[in-house]
Amino acid sequence: MASVDRVGYREQRGLLRYRTADRHDAALPLVQLVPESAGQRCLLWIDGRGKRSLFSDAGQPQPSVERLLQEQVTVVGVDLLHQGEFLARGVEQLDRVRWLTGEQAFAGWTYCYNMPLAAQRANDVMAVGIWLRRSGREVDLLGWHGAGPWVIAAAGQQPETFRSVAADTGG
Repeated sequence: MASVDRVGYREQRGLLRYRTADRHDAALPLVQLVPESAGQRCLLWIDGRGKRSLFSDAGQPQPSVERLLQEQVTVVGVDLLHQGEFLARGVEQLDRVRWLTGEQAFAGWTYCYNMPLAAQRANDVMAVGIWLRRSGREVDLLGWHGAGPWVIAAAGQQPETFRSVAADTGG
């Protein structure tokens, strides 16, 4: 991981490589914000906008992230499949799930033979959570701005991985 010391914390960026549930190799871009006096607590921050949601437009940690860092909580953000670094330059978000050209009318290709995007993202969340847990940390999980369902699905599949879970269900 590339590492840069900031005022009060260290910013580490890199890729988490793992094998997906459907046996493909995956690499997830992630960022860890590690306070100078980091404890064992870690918050896995899952957002519909990806890891960039940890930062303001000026590149500083959001106020809520700053408070967590002051409380010695490591904050980890990640770009799940089709978020952030997975998108073409200038594209903010994926408008729809993938499909095969000429097969848009047949949902079986997407929902029968392949994992739907929501399941792939839940799998990504589980992979990051397991990696953090194996490093000896207590992992709390947060999902918002559209990420609540992925977080709930991941926590339901791996309840022993996460100490606590908070998810915005959108009502």
